[in-house]
Amino acid sequence: MRSPRAFEPLRFTDDELAYLKSRVAQYKATWETERETTLNTQRLTLSSLYDRLNRLTDAFIDGTIEKDLFERRKTALLMEQKELEEKIAGLEANQRTVPDRLAEFLELAGTAYFQYKLALPDEKRDLLEMVTSNRRVNGRNVELTLSLPFSEEKTL
Repeated sequence: MRSPRAFEPLRFTDDELAYLKSRVAQYKATWETERETTLNTQRLTLSSLYDRLNRLTDAFIDGTIEKDLFERRKTALLMEQKELEEKIAGLEANQRTVPDRLAEFLELAGTAYFQYKLALPDEKRDLLEMVTSNRRVNGRNVELTLSLPFSEEKTL
């Protein structure tokens, strides 16, 4: 494929690029506050879940509920506990933030056209695999379909 025509829809105008950069900057500015709020909410929910587990165990010990009902509810609560603990651990680890990943994605999408034009054949193949799906050869023509989220219409 000589021309990276499949990447042309990913090119941003200067106005689009300026808009996207300002939106990512705004998102970054509020991200830490949102993360802390979410973390506190998850911790409160986990604390409430511990209380529910304790009440369920007390009800079983007191003979208020039968063993099979106790086991089902306990299993459901323990699964919910594990999920909450994983979410909290992810938020506390503060790995790559969503705004950082979004900025990285926009950088890849916006520069895919030029990266393809300047890349070596192996790099072109890797880039095509990353941003396309349904790659087909029809006679002498190569047909490419951008994969999600690259195939979404640009709307600002």
